[in-house]
Amino acid sequence: MISNKYIEEQNNNDEIDLNSNNKPNTNTYSVMLSSLKTIVALIFAMSPCSIWYGYTAYNNTLLDHFYPGESWSMRNGGPIYVGGLGVLTSCAVLPLISTKLQIWGLRRSALIGTIIAVIGCILCALSITLHKLWLLYIGFGVFVGIGGVMINVSGIFLSIEWFSQIGKQGLGIGLYGLFAGLWAAAYPYIVGGLIKTWSISGAFYGTGIIIALLVGFTSIVWPSMWITPKANKIADVSSSKKRVNGDPSGAFKLTHSQLLHDPLFWYYTIALFLILLPGFGIKYTTYVLMKAVFLADESTQQLASMVFLLIYALTRLSVGIFLDSIPIKRWWR
Repeated sequence: MISNKYIEEQNNNDEIDLNSNNKPNTNTYSVMLSSLKTIVALIFAMSPCSIWYGYTAYNNTLLDHFYPGESWSMRNGGPIYVGGLGVLTSCAVLPLISTKLQIWGLRRSALIGTIIAVIGCILCALSITLHKLWLLYIGFGVFVGIGGVMINVSGIFLSIEWFSQIGKQGLGIGLYGLFAGLWAAAYPYIVGGLIKTWSISGAFYGTGIIIALLVGFTSIVWPSMWITPKANKIADVSSSKKRVNGDPSGAFKLTHSQLLHDPLFWYYTIALFLILLPGFGIKYTTYVLMKAVFLADESTQQLASMVFLLIYALTRLSVGIFLDSIPIKRWWR
């Protein structure tokens, strides 16, 4: 169990960091301009969320392709399982990617993520052409999952770094949720148009092109978009610790074994799992539920998915704004 002294120190640190009146560069023109540039970068960086969160738009189409004439069941639920695998993969690699960002930098991480995600979209398209469901598992479940989270995390870090300069960390996080949800809300209509214009495989190719242009191409021609403020660089982790703790050298750090033996770790892990489960469950089964339960047509399925994801986006923005207006303390105090 973590010592009471350590918990008390962390609580004090949170209050100092979140309630300090000495926020750097508050409301300066340069920081505001950079924040606007960050919003543009965030819109581009959240483009993979279109297929990541809006994957449900493919479910019924993929069922008809791989299991023609069949209704949904556990046996033929592969298309749905693929979406869940993508999220699982991204969550599994997230701790490793978060640490590598300090070494690679945000722009390089976004570029690498773009390459991986585009390869995933190509594999998804080939799975349709070759009629190989296992390629869809690899393409979306592995490549899009890893590539998408690399881009998204880069955007989140960038947003938090810049908006912290004007004391609006919550807004930075909320804007990430807003743009992620808006991309996903629009994606069913994008997919519908791509499938009608080209084909199912064409929709995956088109998604890869969108990600490549909005993230990869703009990262090359507009590198300054991914620059973080010099006073708060991600690579200089020690400086932020010194601002809060005074001297980080004596900070208490948990080993992996201590973390896994701490009840608080499992308490928050289980709580977070239960909180997120319904939302992700609905995100990946909206089309299936609307068709199987309500016998809805495609336009109604698109509308239902769009409304849910739009509310999801606005809720995350609202929570971010709300967090900026209250002093946050650790709940276990």
